[in-house]
Amino acid sequence: MSKSSAHFRPSPAHDSAAARQLQQGYPWLRFSDATLEQDFRENHHRHSRRLVSLYLGIFALLVLALVAVDQWVLHRADNVLLKAIQYSAFFTLMVSVAIAVTENRFTRYYPLVVQCLATSLSMFVVGYELIDRPSGIPTIVLTIFSLYLFVGMRFVIALCLGVSVMVAYLAGMKLMQLPAPELIYDTCVLLLANVVGATAAYMLENLQRTAFLEARLLTEMANRDGLTGIHNRRAFDERLHLLWEQAIREQQSIALLLIDIDHFKAFNDCFGHQAGDHCLKKVAETIATATRRPLDMSARYGGEEFAVLLYDVNRKHVEQVTANIQAALKQLGLSNPVSIPEPHLTVSIGVACVVPHKSRTSYGVVQLADEALYAAKEAGRNQVVIRDVEYADLTTGAFRNANNLIRRLG
Repeated sequence: MSKSSAHFRPSPAHDSAAARQLQQGYPWLRFSDATLEQDFRENHHRHSRRLVSLYLGIFALLVLALVAVDQWVLHRADNVLLKAIQYSAFFTLMVSVAIAVTENRFTRYYPLVVQCLATSLSMFVVGYELIDRPSGIPTIVLTIFSLYLFVGMRFVIALCLGVSVMVAYLAGMKLMQLPAPELIYDTCVLLLANVVGATAAYMLENLQRTAFLEARLLTEMANRDGLTGIHNRRAFDERLHLLWEQAIREQQSIALLLIDIDHFKAFNDCFGHQAGDHCLKKVAETIATATRRPLDMSARYGGEEFAVLLYDVNRKHVEQVTANIQAALKQLGLSNPVSIPEPHLTVSIGVACVVPHKSRTSYGVVQLADEALYAAKEAGRNQVVIRDVEYADLTTGAFRNANNLIRRLG
């Protein structure tokens, strides 16, 4: 594969693992980011499970057709008992693969189970052809193609199995003292089958990886704010809902920080909208540094307002995070002549820190943080107000202080 995808060229401004991987390429069919690689494998296995069931049905019909040709067209006089044993073993393996594909209990071990069963099934076919049909090279070729294209295994594993089937069959034919010209012919045919199958499997997985990265990148872009590059309101609402449910199950705390830039309209009027956009980007970058833990999140909530979600925190940690944000913004040195008493750009922060309960929804924590934010502005801006115990008496949908609501609407 080329250094970057021919299908989609991500903007350098969009920094994500998927975008970087698309730019770097993956000629060895492995992502450099371990999390991305693990996510692809899980996604690949989910899709493979759906397709393998269809392929198994087609393969079983083909085997039955070959049996019919043997019995009624070629009129082969084989040992009926031996035939029964062979086909019983074959269809037992087929049923085992089907169970591994369809049963949810095997989801975790699906790749390993399918690899083991595919190996057993392939070696059964090799043994069957060596014992019963010494000239069964077409069946071995079909088996090799099936390993590459129809079992749902990744390229590297399919390549190892395809080569193993070829070596096992040729070794058996050698032990049977096959004439040299025929052995050379079979070797060439099976080598060609592996080359064709491996090439097709490589290209298929390459396309699957590209499609996975592009889909991931498009999802990320849909969840990002176009100006600042951090998450948008849509992504925030989804994450809040998920974390709320998780916190209920695990009985952990959630902190929501609502951050509003003080006197931002006056800043825009004074310096212009381009300076305002630059300001929003810098503030977003600063706030994003506070959400380095896996479950934490920063988002642009709307206009000059930002939101931060923190999972499993206490009040002391929240105080430290808000202090770090304010200190980092001060170091930026963005001047704001209308900011009083500080001459630099400041923010007001309202924080709600709660332990979710199944009888309450996430709307309450948003309202509590909103009330805390307007209390911070009421106190003179450039303030932090944290509310936690107030959550027990909160009536969702009604601000405690009507004056705050009037100011908000006015």
